[in-house]
Amino acid sequence: MQLFGCDDKAFAKLKDRLVQVERDQRVTYENVFGKQDAHDFADAVAKTAATRLVAPKLSVLPLQRANLAVKNQTAYIKDFTITKTGDKVIADPVVDVVWDGNETEVLATFLPDGTLGIACDVVFQEVEMPIAEFRTTVVETAEPVTIQLPRLTATRITQTAVLGEGSLVVLAARKVDGSWLIALVSAQARPQ
Repeated sequence: MQLFGCDDKAFAKLKDRLVQVERDQRVTYENVFGKQDAHDFADAVAKTAATRLVAPKLSVLPLQRANLAVKNQTAYIKDFTITKTGDKVIADPVVDVVWDGNETEVLATFLPDGTLGIACDVVFQEVEMPIAEFRTTVVETAEPVTIQLPRLTATRITQTAVLGEGSLVVLAARKVDGSWLIALVSAQARPQ
């Protein structure tokens, strides 16, 4: 699997070779390329895309899920718990974690005709940095505290496909910022 990012103008050069699909009121572009065309299209994406985000390899046994996560975790203060002891008010921070990166889940199996059936789910999430802060008081007698309010944007691409050896599944979805996330998923059978 390879993940690429590109702007709208660059994606326009690739879009004519993909099929527009609407699922859950969301438009994606997809296609399955056979062994003959897979390499050419993958090269076109690599040359056109502005960034190559990640290129993980997953090995999966038939009918078993494989997960891969490439994430950066960031801790932030999401709330405070208040404890009152006599005249003192203590505000203890409640810390949570957000992640930035990608998470991929794949399920594959051999089909009776020798092809491979795969189900792929890719989530790409970005955290806007720096994390926005909000200063407030939790009770009238306590000092002001700062709560952090992370802003996340996520793009999810899912697909189920039947692939021959060396075939390529292409999935593309528009991100919130208007750019495109393109996932190239290929499957290769490896004897055990």
